[in-house]
Amino acid sequence: MWEISVYGVLSALKPPNVSVGTDRGNVVSPNTQLNLIANVSDPDSGTIEQVKFFVNGDSIGTINSSPFQFPWTATGTDSAVVKIIVTDNDGLSVQSDPYTIYIDDGSMTHFEAEHASYTGQVSIVNFPGASGGAYLDMKDAWILTFNNIGIPAAGNYLLTIGYQLTYQSPKTQFILINGDTLTALEFTSTSTSLWLKRGLIVPLLEGSNTVAIYGFWNWMSIDYIAIPDATVLYVEKPAGIPTSYSLSQNYPNPFNPETFIRYCIPRQSQVTLKVYEALGREITTLINEEKSVGYYEVKFSLAEFASGVYFYQLKAGNFIQTKKMILMK
Repeated sequence: MWEISVYGVLSALKPPNVSVGTDRGNVVSPNTQLNLIANVSDPDSGTIEQVKFFVNGDSIGTINSSPFQFPWTATGTDSAVVKIIVTDNDGLSVQSDPYTIYIDDGSMTHFEAEHASYTGQVSIVNFPGASGGAYLDMKDAWILTFNNIGIPAAGNYLLTIGYQLTYQSPKTQFILINGDTLTALEFTSTSTSLWLKRGLIVPLLEGSNTVAIYGFWNWMSIDYIAIPDATVLYVEKPAGIPTSYSLSQNYPNPFNPETFIRYCIPRQSQVTLKVYEALGREITTLINEEKSVGYYEVKFSLAEFASGVYFYQLKAGNFIQTKKMILMK
């Protein structure tokens, strides 16, 4: 058995901090001229000596003095990956994480924010320059939910958010897909008056989907979301007699504090609909009675409960089904 000892002194040199962005968001129209921006600093009080810019692995230019920006035209029809390599006065070099710029040819389906479900301190602002002629001024404690987004096949799709940082930059909000938190997404801007587009790839299901934006840093404006190949599904009360038991996803989801649950009964049955906390403790019974054949909708509130994951369960005849919902305050 060998024993090895290593001795040394921690270096006082620290590598640069580095990230990359643009002055036009990361979703742009074809042939848009923009500036690639290197966000850099040297934590050991040194200086940044050089920034090299790369697009799709190819070097496009080098900047040796501040501001570290490089002009670029968004060509192509899909996307481009930008990276930078930064070198400081001590000779330390750092490569940024990749930054993807998506090309939007205008064919994506728009879902207007003013037509979505929302809670919190939110107001509709009429503005001729906005998609649909209006946008939402999102201030404090808000959740914005887009329900009934129809997708032709399960897969990964580009989700684009039209936004303005009306108050300050940056702002970080949470993105939830079908009730599950996908990521914390940072929005940036060089001006409080610019309308920009922020895009990311999200997993969507075949059929109906829900996309929600939860205000974490709050205080920004949202115009719309857009998804390729999507359709608007109008969920209406079906005609005729239901042929099977079913329990639908609550809407909106996430919610604060009110939400709706739909279910259907194909034959007269004793029905119970209960709500449980994440650990399984029952917190309320919404329905406990005999129900005739038909379609039903229940509205309820969890105003007295804390934010978190809850479950609701329908029992009718031999049918039992449980679904998850999220309360966000």
